[in-house]
Amino acid sequence: MPGPLPGRPHTASMPSGTSVSCSSLLLFLPLLLCLVCAVLFHFCLSMAWSGRLLWLSLTLPGSGMPQSFAKPPKQVQTVCECILIMKGYKELNWKTAKGVMSDPNFLRSLMEIDFDSITQSQVKNIKGLLKTLNTTTEEMEAVSKAGLGMLKFVEAVMGYCDVFREIKPKREKVARLERNFYLTKRELERIQNELAAIQKELETLGAKYEAAILEKQKLQEEAEIMERRLIAADKLISGLGSENIRWLNDLDELMHRRVKLLGDCLLCAAFLSYEGAFTWEFRDEMVNRIWQNDILEREIPLSQPFRLESLLTDDVEISRWGSQGLPPDELSVQNGILTTRASRFPLCIDPQQQALNWIKRKEEKNNLRVASFNDPDFLKQLEMSIKYGTPFLFRDVDEYIDPVIDNVLEKNIKVSQGRQFIILGDKEVDYDSNFRLYLNTKLANPRYSPSVFGKAMVINYTVTLKGLEDQLLSVLVAYERRELEEQREHLIQETSENKNLLKDLEDSLLRELATSTGNMLDNVDLVHTLEETKSKATEVSEKLKLAEKTALDIDRLRDGYRPAARRGAILFFVLSEMALVNSMYQYSLIAFLEVFRLSLKKSLPDSILMKRLRNIMDTLTFNIYNYGCTGLFERHKLLFSFNMTIKIEQAEGRVPQEELDFFLKGNISLEKSKRKKPCAWLSDQGWEDIILLSEMFSDNFGQLPDDVENNQTVWQEWYDLDSLEQFPFPLGYDNNITPFQKLLILRCFRVDRVYRAVTDYVTVTMGEK
Repeated sequence: MPGPLPGRPHTASMPSGTSVSCSSLLLFLPLLLCLVCAVLFHFCLSMAWSGRLLWLSLTLPGSGMPQSFAKPPKQVQTVCECILIMKGYKELNWKTAKGVMSDPNFLRSLMEIDFDSITQSQVKNIKGLLKTLNTTTEEMEAVSKAGLGMLKFVEAVMGYCDVFREIKPKREKVARLERNFYLTKRELERIQNELAAIQKELETLGAKYEAAILEKQKLQEEAEIMERRLIAADKLISGLGSENIRWLNDLDELMHRRVKLLGDCLLCAAFLSYEGAFTWEFRDEMVNRIWQNDILEREIPLSQPFRLESLLTDDVEISRWGSQGLPPDELSVQNGILTTRASRFPLCIDPQQQALNWIKRKEEKNNLRVASFNDPDFLKQLEMSIKYGTPFLFRDVDEYIDPVIDNVLEKNIKVSQGRQFIILGDKEVDYDSNFRLYLNTKLANPRYSPSVFGKAMVINYTVTLKGLEDQLLSVLVAYERRELEEQREHLIQETSENKNLLKDLEDSLLRELATSTGNMLDNVDLVHTLEETKSKATEVSEKLKLAEKTALDIDRLRDGYRPAARRGAILFFVLSEMALVNSMYQYSLIAFLEVFRLSLKKSLPDSILMKRLRNIMDTLTFNIYNYGCTGLFERHKLLFSFNMTIKIEQAEGRVPQEELDFFLKGNISLEKSKRKKPCAWLSDQGWEDIILLSEMFSDNFGQLPDDVENNQTVWQEWYDLDSLEQFPFPLGYDNNITPFQKLLILRCFRVDRVYRAVTDYVTVTMGEK
């Protein structure tokens, strides 16, 4: 294929590696369209040119050129003139045409014609000649084949000129666009270089921006952490602020108690080891007087005032014991401590069965087993309790304890290959450390051998006056004001639960604080636990304060019924003391409570509390007297009624213990008084009693020896009466003394009339009924 036509400029194409943006591509879109048109035009010209060459090569052989004509045909001459016009000749004749065609390079000259430079006038002239040439292709071929080829060449050139006329503006536009393209390309390269620099700078700035963003995020996270820590610190400060004072006080108290711990532990250990079997009075004497004084004399640190409860138990546990049925008096609390804290298993001396009822309620949830030594399968039940760690209670224990349980009482636990077991009879029984053994006896004064005291912790649960008074008060209030007693019992239960909850919350808070790792302010769980704990603790504390206030109100209302409860407790102990007269006189607390409830029902009601209490006490006293006399010998009934009267009078403060001691004993001193007896009719012992009476009770009887000595006749007349107790005393002595003090004077003069005088005293004091 021939090369490009002369004068045909090359079209430039964009480098394949050049990358432009979408906006640049849109900018150069018209240029690209023009380039496409130019390429198509170039393709058309190339095809036309190829056809021309083909025709020339076929129809213009070297031996058949038109110059061979001497006088050419008109068609040939016209075609030759067209070629002359095309080549720019002015003379249009055959001679000129013949000369041109005679040139050996004629064909090459035709190929080298600049068709783009053909003017429109030339085209017009050529088309005019072709228009005058009225011939067909066949006719032209018949005249001259070479002429036919030249004709087709001219027609092709005219076609090219027509096309060129149409395409020339486009080519100019393409050239202009190409120039703009190169300029734009250079601008693009400059912009791209600037863009690359900007992008590089942008990347640098982007890296700095990312670093700044990371720094910002880091600072923001730190700010959030600081804010969270600040909030947590505020919550911790506000949450623990209220605890600060209490904890500081507790710390000071603990530091103080640590110093006193030696003496406290020594005294508590002595109490747990030796005091269980004794009465309240003996315990109080030993612990609070003898042992404390001895410890202080030895300069051993000891808490003052010393309380066993502060070291061996706490208020929460005491409240729980109370809700389980243990009386709240101090002796019962001590017995509870001995039962739960002693190293040996407890053996409870429990004539009133209070310990039995408490242990049953206390261990009920632990599957307590109850049996006696008379049960045929007690060993089997005991074996099951030891093996599975459940509590076991022996009830109705006598003075004889079956030796088969000695290994259990002595805790002779053996270990073999990691197995703990105990010998029970002829069996090896696996021992569970949760096993707990209780023994209970109804005997009021059992005589156990020293070996029993060494094996078990003997605890005296005999009821006290104060403890029984509180129990009877509960029974009385439950009958008179049931809603008040129910509220009290509910309050005790709720207080116990709240104290347990408060203690658990405080322990949980301290445990969280102690086990917290890392920064405490980052421990979200700790802060949450603290908030929850403090919220609940505050709520519980408010409930406890309200419960304490309510308890005071309830106790104030209950105390209004206490005189009747105290009267009942006194009467029960009067019944119990009759066992000292004859061991056959035994009265159970359960039976006494039945009489007490019966008296509440039979006593006359009254809207005034004091009158109602008086009715209750009178009915109760009468019923207890009848109940007691039912089982007494006749000769003991006066003693019973007199003891009842004295106890009641002592409770009301009308008979001092010193007067009672004088009435019972008189002057038992072996040393005689220095003052001689003034009269013979008075016995020597009577005179000694008068002297002692005047010395012990000088306010009322200080002048009695002088009055007897100075008024012997008056006193002798009264002395000689058969029933002198029914007559007025000489010198008006009976006007300024109590009825019981009359018995004291009567005892000094006529001991033989005391029996009758006692009967009259009981009648006057307690009533004829």
